[in-house]
Amino acid sequence: MQPSVIVVDMLEGNYEHIPTGDRDERKIIPLVRDFLKQCRRISIPVIFACDSFLENDFIFQSRMKPHAIRGTSGVRPLSALDIEDTDIILEKRRFSAFF
Repeated sequence: MQPSVIVVDMLEGNYEHIPTGDRDERKIIPLVRDFLKQCRRISIPVIFACDSFLENDFIFQSRMKPHAIRGTSGVRPLSALDIEDTDIILEKRRFSAFF
C-alpha cells in the first residue's frame, strides 16, 4: 500500500477573510506547503479534499454563512500551497473528507 497525503479544506474561500500576519490560521500555510513539496519530491501523492457546497444547501439555513460554493474560486485549494498538475483535487459535498 502506497502512502498519500490528504489536505482537507485548506480552501481559498476559508482563508480569504483572514488577515495576513501572525494569525494561527496563516502560520500553518508555509509549513504545509514545504511538507507537500517534500512529499512530491519522493513521489507521495497529494490529494486535496475540498468543500463544494450548493448555494441553497441546508447548512446555510441556520447561522453558517455561505462559503465554498461550487463553481466559485472559494472551492479551490489555497494557491499558497503551490498546487501542481500531479495533485488530485476532489470536490466533496459533505463535511467529512472520508465519508
